[in-house]
Amino acid sequence: MNKACVEEKHTLDNRILRFDCTLLYLDARRQRGILHYLVPKNIQVDALCLLKDWRTYAFYWQERPYTLYQWFDAENCLVGSYFNIADHVRLTSSCFRWRDLVLDILIYPDDTVKILDEDELRQAAVSNRLLNFISRSCSTIIKDHAKIIDQAINWLKGVTQSHVVQA
Repeated sequence: MNKACVEEKHTLDNRILRFDCTLLYLDARRQRGILHYLVPKNIQVDALCLLKDWRTYAFYWQERPYTLYQWFDAENCLVGSYFNIADHVRLTSSCFRWRDLVLDILIYPDDTVKILDEDELRQAAVSNRLLNFISRSCSTIIKDHAKIIDQAINWLKGVTQSHVVQA
């Protein structure tokens, strides 16, 4: 399927961020899909340094309260899994659109869990209903992250039909 696709992230402060990606998989009926892109420059995420041109696979599900990015180094080893708490996920072959709900969860390969951007969430104008959604979503990810990460890796292996991805 490998074709150009835009990831469109809507923020709570009404910004829209667009990223050029490659569409690896889309099930439009079930509203789930995978995008791929290369890290554009060295980026620091918590204690994790992502290097330019490392691979990112981004997983989306309409019915789940998160997106998942998995980062792989030059040796095809998983270096981190990054959950974005999200809603309003809508996927087409040309655009993967979602709303970023600020809170992120980084899972290191040694299973260390880091909740990120709690300070930003405290500063955001967010309703109690949305705060409860974010809290429940965070709890689900923390509880089920190992299973979700394994599912994503297996899904990716099935889509790419190769065994170059190592957990």
